[in-house]
Amino acid sequence: MDPPNRVRRASSRNKSAKANVLRESNNGHRAGPFVVDMKESSQVVEIAERFFFGLNARIETVPIMAPEDLKIGLSGVQGIIQRYG
Repeated sequence: MDPPNRVRRASSRNKSAKANVLRESNNGHRAGPFVVDMKESSQVVEIAERFFFGLNARIETVPIMAPEDLKIGLSGVQGIIQRYG
């Protein structure tokens, strides 16, 4: 099975996943963004392990937030700055 089909199969369980496999090289490896809407951070394990075992892939994760979540998170920053800054 070629890698794009394996990516589709590995990501098929998460309906909110958006994947684009790029045919470009990243240090000799194929690379591409994969965005997943997770409800719990513990879902990282379930999602990433399919790529580790199914594709022998190297995974780099970068957490991102929706603007609404960022606004909620930043609402407490002023208190943190006053306490620790």
